[in-house]
Amino acid sequence: IPLDAAGRPIFPIILGPLTIHSLGVIVTDRPGYHSEQCIYPIGFCSSRTYASLKNPLVQCLYQCTITDSPYGPRFEITPEDDPGRSLIGSSPNEVHSALLRTINAVCGKEVVCSEGQGAKFFGLSHPTVQNLIQSCPGARKCSEYRWVQFEVVKPAEGEEIPLPKDYDPTINFDVLLHVVKESLQA
Repeated sequence: IPLDAAGRPIFPIILGPLTIHSLGVIVTDRPGYHSEQCIYPIGFCSSRTYASLKNPLVQCLYQCTITDSPYGPRFEITPEDDPGRSLIGSSPNEVHSALLRTINAVCGKEVVCSEGQGAKFFGLSHPTVQNLIQSCPGARKCSEYRWVQFEVVKPAEGEEIPLPKDYDPTINFDVLLHVVKESLQA
């Protein structure tokens, strides 16, 4: 990822269908802002393409944000084609599950497992993002979080490191589209 003169990442960070707009700020003085697997920084913002809630055969851009609330972190997924229809919850899995259930309802049958993988959908568990969040101020104070060791690979001049493909229909629009089309033909 490109860095500025001070060694900080330059935003947006584009990781295939996922774009990171802001890492946010780590909250350390209140519970609920991290788990064993993830840290949930307030102000984190990403976007990703996925199936539209209006028509799952059409691609839509979703904005994923983490904001603060009196009860802990608030997770929100907002479709660009229907911004008044935000999905809001107290965990990333809760809002991702709501998205998947809505897509199933629009299709009239279960075309995709509705068990949420919110950290993956938001991009919080992407190795690049997780590594960047781990290096943010306050990360070491997240007592329940299990640290992940990363190996930094620097490509040769002019070479790009290929991004791994995600064949999960709960995350990848193209894979979901294939599943939906097959299900409609059945």
